Amino acid sequence: MTNEELVETASNFFPKWQIASSKVVRRGDNFALVYLATDLISVAVSVEKDKFGYWISTDWEPLDKIDFQ
Repeated sequence: MTNEELVETASNFFPKWQIASSKVVRRGDNFALVYLATDLISVAVSVEKDKFGYWISTDWEPLDKIDFQ
């Protein structure tokens, strides 16, 4: 998947207009970690691929813990 596709997949948790920023911070062959932020919260979303498809899981973080620079 491209970075844009990873962000698209990870952002299914929020309506598109709520996403203030996003960043793919880690990538492997079958795994990626995407940080998303809205005005109120931020979330780390892992996207993993196996033989059945893509799996998404989240880890909620305080906004001040994530650097989007």
